[in-house]
Amino acid sequence: MARIRYVVVYADGSRRNVGAKEKEQMWLRSEIRGTDDWRVWRYIGQPIRMKGFNELEQYRTIAEKKQKEIKRFLPGSWIFEHDGRRKRELEQTPEAMAVNLRDT
Repeated sequence: MARIRYVVVYADGSRRNVGAKEKEQMWLRSEIRGTDDWRVWRYIGQPIRMKGFNELEQYRTIAEKKQKEIKRFLPGSWIFEHDGRRKRELEQTPEAMAVNLRDT
């Protein structure tokens, strides 16, 4: 089965292929925003510019923050029954709901 690869386009025009899980984490951290093409995402996060090796500590704190995985859905699922039909739903976390509302 083929995996879907997404393309993240940075401000300098460079591109990077990412998988679905990494794309979703970047989206939940508000680092990327969708374009007209569903496979192409534009990077809107802050670029990091360093003038020397002594500024690497600043990057380390940012990288540690990015490693924290944000969940899109709460564990478990809920089944609602209406007019004899059952519908299974997942509940979004507040972080995912905020990102979803921002992008709509």
